[in-house]
Amino acid sequence: MKNKFKILWVVAGLAAVLVLGVVVYLHINDDTDERIANCMKKSDPCEKDSCIIWVVRGIDFKLFLLHKHDVSICDKTSSVSGKNTCIGYVAAKKKDVSLCDGILPIPENDGCIGSFKSPPERKSEENTSQNKTDCCWQNKITDCCWKGACFYTTFCIPQEEISNKNDCISFVARSKNDLSLCDKISNISKKNNCISSIAWEKEDVSLCDKVSTTNQKNICISAVASEKGELFLCDKIPNLSARDKCISRFAVETRNFSVCERTSNSSAKDDCIVFITIANKQLGGHYTNVSFCDEVSEVFARDKCIVWDSLGKRDVSLCDKTSNTSVRDQCIMLFAERTYDKSICKKISDPEIKQECVQRTS
Repeated sequence: MKNKFKILWVVAGLAAVLVLGVVVYLHINDDTDERIANCMKKSDPCEKDSCIIWVVRGIDFKLFLLHKHDVSICDKTSSVSGKNTCIGYVAAKKKDVSLCDGILPIPENDGCIGSFKSPPERKSEENTSQNKTDCCWQNKITDCCWKGACFYTTFCIPQEEISNKNDCISFVARSKNDLSLCDKISNISKKNNCISSIAWEKEDVSLCDKVSTTNQKNICISAVASEKGELFLCDKIPNLSARDKCISRFAVETRNFSVCERTSNSSAKDDCIVFITIANKQLGGHYTNVSFCDEVSEVFARDKCIVWDSLGKRDVSLCDKTSNTSVRDQCIMLFAERTYDKSICKKISDPEIKQECVQRTS
């Protein structure tokens, strides 16, 4: 019996040493204070807040559990919108919904609203256009919009801005995968989004039945269908237009042009093909068959497909496939602008567009 107690004490001692070692290691290797200090040197308050938020996003959750950092880190922000967003991320990291009580109403004169949706180092188009993740930085689903072109992707969710308590609760609910927290959200639309996010995370389409509006329920089903890789789930959507969007989303997520054939009409098929083409460009995808744009029946949609295809393949000669000289010239100008190559402008026929091209690439 004594030997058993000795063994237990030895095991307990070793465990304690191991835990202590982990704590010491985490503390020693934590450069958060240094990074926050660098943020504080920024003169622009919105840039400073954005920097702090990104530091918080990068903190290992174990450090929060060990109480090395807490929500007081958000007191270093300059704006209410910045502080709210910071609190939301800390609450999600700590999985503590009570921290959302610290969210304050954002005053109308808050100049930093909208500043925290992209990383501070990737604000400019020049930086992001060279990156495979033009609008996204995490492996989640979202609508990505870039130059007015929106498409679905499994690549990411962009940094979110926490503007109110409902946003914060939703953020924590998703971090915990806790559907019950969604019931604490007073705004119906945000509550439905919260439920949809968890349904997607759990790949459980039955949770979409808890979404109270038809449109958001359809989006929920689409998200789960794409995440599970089960196209037949789109058949749960009775509305043809909404079902076509579900099919298109699945096609974009899987980069499968053949799925576009499942849409109900030629217009929906055209949109589906164009969305995949845009997604391939935006996320650095590569495919070899240009004839997919040839399958687009509507002229404007086909031209749009060809323009994005030329950018994706970095082949300006594809602009020659557009329907007329004016569209061709616009395609070449966009190509020159995106590739920062002024010499390409000489291929443009229209003198005014050619001059504009030179100015844009100078």
